[in-house]
Amino acid sequence: MMDSERLNWSRKVIPASVLVLFSLFFFLDYISLALGLVPRELTWFPEVISIGFLFYILVRLAKGNDLIPILKQTHLVLLFLVFTLFGILINRVDLAVAAAGVRNNLKYMPLFFLPFFYKFDQNFLKKLLSLMFIAALIQFPVVIIQRIVFQTSSGDPIGGTLGANSSGILSVFLCIALVFWSFFFIKNNIRSLLYILLSAMLIIPMGLNETKVVFFLLPIAFVCVFLFTKNKKKHLKKITVVFLCFCLGMLLIGSLYNILYVEEDLGPNGEKLKPSRKKIGEYYNPQRFMQVISGNKVRISGSLNRLPQVIFAFDQIKKDPVHLLFGVGAGNASDSFFEPAKGKYYQKYGELNIGNNLLSRMLWEYGLAGSLLFFSIYALFFVKGWRIRTSESLFGVAVSGFLVLIVIYLITSIYFNTMLMNLFGFLFWFLGGFLLAGDDSN
Repeated sequence: MMDSERLNWSRKVIPASVLVLFSLFFFLDYISLALGLVPRELTWFPEVISIGFLFYILVRLAKGNDLIPILKQTHLVLLFLVFTLFGILINRVDLAVAAAGVRNNLKYMPLFFLPFFYKFDQNFLKKLLSLMFIAALIQFPVVIIQRIVFQTSSGDPIGGTLGANSSGILSVFLCIALVFWSFFFIKNNIRSLLYILLSAMLIIPMGLNETKVVFFLLPIAFVCVFLFTKNKKKHLKKITVVFLCFCLGMLLIGSLYNILYVEEDLGPNGEKLKPSRKKIGEYYNPQRFMQVISGNKVRISGSLNRLPQVIFAFDQIKKDPVHLLFGVGAGNASDSFFEPAKGKYYQKYGELNIGNNLLSRMLWEYGLAGSLLFFSIYALFFVKGWRIRTSESLFGVAVSGFLVLIVIYLITSIYFNTMLMNLFGFLFWFLGGFLLAGDDSN
């Protein structure tokens, strides 16, 4: 009787806790970092929930769960964790710095391994995807208020409910939500008008916050939706609707960008010239594109631009063969909320804001071997997902969306530190674990 009660308890608490964890990302950072209503320490609550999942996994292991199938499925992830410890040891990273560095990836692991110890069903998947989609739609009225009602002069602070100055995070999240919604539309009996209306609610905030990266992400996202859809002839009409929606979305974002984005030009003596509006077409010019990511090596703030950060990281680690292969150790090139946990190399080059995108941070802290191992995990998830994406069920929608999410994460690895953002990190690792552990038998 006791075992039955415990089983019923876990069936209620585990899925509910996962949903609570993901729901926290859509208001906790905002009320703490943007509004300052609660202490920043409360934003660590998702990690507390993650520790709770770790205890659950340990209990299941103590009861004799078969580890062999799990080890076969997760060997690359386990090898990466071992590599992390190895890099810390050979670089003799300070304990506080190492703890902060390990935390960057270790906090996601309980959620990654959880699907191997708790069988999530289609009903849970429906609740999770519904939660994420509703949270995405809520950004529309919030962004309208932030940009139009409060008359914000720039799009940078427009992050919806995802935090302070998080316009890029918001746009990437909305792009991912649009991809999942498009696959759901293609694979299910959804009216085209409803698809277009709700898609518009996802697209408009991307124009209001002036995030340039969406000019490249949206076309790539549609190409991925098209390529990853099985039975294209069967779904041709709906794919056409999705294509037209993405095209109209690009025109809408471009129009909003041309209207709202104003950049002040300075004369030779620093005087302000008449403001000029930057037209969206400029960003499809290869020279303009390269200028955005690398043309100005150092920004006005003194930090390195995106591509120069990657080049600078490689130039530094190649001076030492050990660093070239294994990096300087987890945490050693990272900033931290706690002064003693700031990495040695971040303290030295902090004014350049090193490691501010995922690719540069991986090179700094894991070297070429560790970076290759880490991105091999992406490949593992992709190959596994590609084989089972064909299902017309909700599982097939989730897997297809996850494949595009992997592509978007790879592209944005040079844009910002994807895996240091709780929403993106937890989502990536949970869906990865769900994919490896699950099948379409639910």
